[in-house]
Amino acid sequence: MDPFATVDELAARLDFEMSPKERSMAEGALDDASMLVRAHGKNWPDAVTAPYLAKTITLSAAKRYMANPDGFITSRAGDETVGWDEQGEQAGSVYLTAAEIKLLTRIVRPNGLVSVPVIAYGPTRATEDVPGYVPAEGSINSPFPYFSSETSVW
Repeated sequence: MDPFATVDELAARLDFEMSPKERSMAEGALDDASMLVRAHGKNWPDAVTAPYLAKTITLSAAKRYMANPDGFITSRAGDETVGWDEQGEQAGSVYLTAAEIKLLTRIVRPNGLVSVPVIAYGPTRATEDVPGYVPAEGSINSPFPYFSSETSVW
């Protein structure tokens, strides 16, 4: 599947001019970011059918990677220091922030309600025309019916 954004769209967001090697890295970053957006959102086939927010999040994730592809935590040049402490273990990889994942979840499931299939534990049998039984005092082997479809009386 195609990424949600192009390398030129990413280049417009960066504050540096990309070399041919960096453009190749940017293509990979956009592919990875698009895959993550699809994993947390929907499997949108292309940028046309996806919401614009999918493109924005893809560009943000790719930009984070391109700003720090080596995964540095701090960088020092002379008396200037730049830090990327918030990236933690994700430094040097394409990732989505918790806020971006939450936005994608709200696009897919806006009210937070989901369907959950429920399956009974263990073997089950059809209940049609099968009376239920309550154990009687004295012996478990002689229960009495509490409902029967023949009489439809409890």
